Amino acid sequence: MERSVNTVIRIFAAFQLTNYFVIASSSCDAWPRSCKDILLSNPQSKSGEYTITQDTKTPISVFCEFSSKSHGYTYLKDYSESQFNLRSICSTTDEVKVVHLRTSGKRYGTVLEELKRYQSNYSLSLQINENIGFNTPLNAPFLGKYIYVGFLPRSIAARRSIQGYRAGSKDWEFNNCDANPNSYIAFFYNNSPLQTHSYHKRCCYNKYMRNWIDVSTNYSLPIPKDFFRFFEMHMGGCGGYVVPNYGTFSDIVGAVPGFRFDVTCSDIHCHHGGSCIIANGRPTCLCSSGFTGSQCKEKIPFSCKDIAISKGPITGEYLIYSRTKQNQSYNVFCEFHQTYGLTFVSNTNAIIDANELFEIKSQVVVRHLRNNKQYDSILEQITPYADKPLTVKYNSFAGFRAPLNAKKMGPYLYLGFLDNNTAKARNTQGYRVNDADQTFVNCDRNPNSYITFYFNPKSNLPGGYYKRCCYTPLLKTWLDVGVPVDPARQLPKSYFLQFEMHFGGCGGYAINGYNTLANIKGAALGMRFGLKKSVNLVGFSTSHNLNRETVSTQKQPAPSNRERLDEVTRAVNAAMSSRAETPHPQNEMTQDASAEYPGSRKFCRAKILSLNNGILHCKKCRNYSRKQASEQGLGLQTKRIVIWWQCYGGLRFVELACKLRWAMEQTRNRVNRAAANEILGGGGGIYRFLENLNNCLAGMGYICKVWGSQDSGN
Repeated sequence: MERSVNTVIRIFAAFQLTNYFVIASSSCDAWPRSCKDILLSNPQSKSGEYTITQDTKTPISVFCEFSSKSHGYTYLKDYSESQFNLRSICSTTDEVKVVHLRTSGKRYGTVLEELKRYQSNYSLSLQINENIGFNTPLNAPFLGKYIYVGFLPRSIAARRSIQGYRAGSKDWEFNNCDANPNSYIAFFYNNSPLQTHSYHKRCCYNKYMRNWIDVSTNYSLPIPKDFFRFFEMHMGGCGGYVVPNYGTFSDIVGAVPGFRFDVTCSDIHCHHGGSCIIANGRPTCLCSSGFTGSQCKEKIPFSCKDIAISKGPITGEYLIYSRTKQNQSYNVFCEFHQTYGLTFVSNTNAIIDANELFEIKSQVVVRHLRNNKQYDSILEQITPYADKPLTVKYNSFAGFRAPLNAKKMGPYLYLGFLDNNTAKARNTQGYRVNDADQTFVNCDRNPNSYITFYFNPKSNLPGGYYKRCCYTPLLKTWLDVGVPVDPARQLPKSYFLQFEMHFGGCGGYAINGYNTLANIKGAALGMRFGLKKSVNLVGFSTSHNLNRETVSTQKQPAPSNRERLDEVTRAVNAAMSSRAETPHPQNEMTQDASAEYPGSRKFCRAKILSLNNGILHCKKCRNYSRKQASEQGLGLQTKRIVIWWQCYGGLRFVELACKLRWAMEQTRNRVNRAAANEILGGGGGIYRFLENLNNCLAGMGYICKVWGSQDSGN
C-alpha cells in the first residue's frame, strides 16, 4: 500500500495563459507589454504597480491608473538607457496627466494640454532623451535621462505672441516678451545625487508658473514615492522657470507624467461574427446569436452542464440563459460531483426550460433552510413506483393536480411524483427520502402528489387552506432527516423559495413558515444532470513530445500504464473504505499569494519555476531555486509534478510545486481517510486528483487540459 501510494505520478498539463505573454528564446515571459494590455486581459484590473516589458525583455516598473474600463494612464518608475518607445504605452499626445507630490505627503494631479487656440494645429510633443524641434532643458547636461513634454515647437514659440499651457480645463496664457522659444516641462530620471543648473536661483518664480499646481485636485491612488522625479518647467520670454523644492515650488517634492492610453474597437476582436460598438464609452462586442463573453468567445450557457464543458466543473454560482428567450438570463448554483451535477435556480422572472436542467429523473435533492443552516434531502418515488420518473415543470402542472397558490404566487417550479391517473387510487402512495419510503394510504382518491416552489415576485401571502389543513407527520419527515450541507456547497439565501406540499387524500397539505413548518424558511430544488469524463480533462500519455496537434487528439494509454494508475486508485480507495467518514479538509496549495476558485470557497496556491537554468518570472509568484523547490514537498508526498503549458509559439516546460497538503498519515500501513480524501479529491481516484489539479490551474487563470502518467523511482 505504501509503495503504491508513494509511486511517482507525473502529470502533464497543456494550458494556455489568459494573460499576455511574450516568448523569449529560453522561456515564456510572464510580463504584459503595457497597462493597456493588462486592462484588455482583465477589465476588472485594479490600479497599482505592475511590471511590463518591451522588445528588449528588460522588466519595467510602472504604475497603471485604470480610470475606467476604456482608458487610463501609465506612469514610469524608470527606464533603461536604451531607446524606450513611448508610443507603446501612449495612445494620444493631446494630453499628459501630471501627478505631483507635496512635502505634506499628499498627491495631486492635473491634465496638461496645449492652449485651446493652438489645439487645431499642434499637440504635445512627448520625447525620450530628446527635444527635437524644441529648446534643450537646462539640466540635460547635468542629469542626463529625461522625458520631455513640449508645448509649442521652437518655430512657433520664437515669436512675441500669446503662449502658455492648459491645465484644469482652463487656459493659462502669457505674452512672450522677447521671443525666447522655451515651452516645455522635462522630468529627469537620474538616480544619482542631484547636481543641477543654477538658473533657478535667479529666475523666475511667479504665480503664472504655479497655476497648474494650484488647480490640481487630490489624487487618491498610492503611486510610490520613488516614482516622483525632479523636473524643470520653462516658458518664454516672461513666462518663467521653476524646479521643485525652491521658491514658490518649495512645497513640491517632485512630479511624474502619466501617459494616456485608450481602448478602442481596433483593440477588440469579436469572435464568431460579433461586431464592436461603443457602449457607455467603452468598446463592446455585440455578439451573434448563441455566443457571449467580452469577445464573444464563449457559447451561451443554457445549463450547468454547458458551464462544466466551457469553464470546467467548478462548483459555484453562474449566469445562464433561457433557451426559450435568449435575452433572459438568471443565476444558478451548479454543484458538480464525479459523474453528475445538481442545478439550483435562484429567484428569477426568467422563463426556465426545466427539461434543459433536469436530465436524471430518478431523484432530486431538496435543500431547505432552517435556523440559518442548510440541509439536504434526496427525494425519489417510493419503491412500488421506482420505475416511474419524477417530473419537474416550470409554471405548469400538465398531467398533475394544480397547486393551490399557482395564480397568487406564480411563476413556480413544480415537482410531481404521481400523475393524476396514477394517484387517483385508494392505494399506498408517498415519497422516498434518503433511501427510506414514507407512505400513506390515499383515503379518497384525491390525486395530489407534488411539491411546488414559488418564485412569488409580488410577495403575495398564500391562500387560507393551510390554516385548516393538514400538517401531518408525513409532510415533515423529509425535513427532519435532512443532512447538513457542507459549507463549500451552501446556497445564497435568494435560492430558498416558499413551497407548498400536497399529498392525497389523507397525506397532508403544508406551506413552509406555518404550523409545524414554521421554522422552515424556504427550500431549493436541485435538479440532477449527468457528467461524462472528459478525454481532454483526464487522458494519459507517456510521450514527452506533445505539440499543438497532439494536445487536442491525445490517445488513451497502453493498458499496462492505465493498470498501474488504477492500482493506486484501488489501494487508496481500499484504505478509505476501511475508515469512518471524516470531514474533507480544505484544499490548500503553497504560494505567496492565493487565487480563489471561481465560484468556490476553496483556495489554491502554486509556485511556478522553469526547467531550464533561468527562473520563470510569473506575476504573483516568487522566484525559487531548484534546490528550494525540491525541499517544498512536491507532488504525491515529496515527488515533483511536471506540467507543460502551451504558450504562443510552442510548449515550454515548467515545474508546478502544487502541494495539496497531502498529510499522509500512516497508521498500520493504511492511509487515513481524510488524507486520502485530500490527495485524491474525495475518493475519486487519480482521475479526481487530475480534475482537482485542473481546477486549481483554472482558478489561477489558466485554461487547462490535463494528462498524466506514472513511473517508479524517477
